[in-house]
Amino acid sequence: MHTSPRPSRSFRWRRPLAWAAVLAALLLVFSWYLQPSLMVQLANQLWNCF
Repeated sequence: MHTSPRPSRSFRWRRPLAWAAVLAALLLVFSWYLQPSLMVQLANQLWNCF
């Protein structure tokens, strides 16, 4: 029977740290949507590429 190995101590803090980084990135992106001028500027820059 195969048993899964126990995670090492270094791995125990990496997973919560990775989730915290993902959450921080998502909060940053969602906070940008609260600034309409930034969204208009990004849309204009994207439109100028075509």
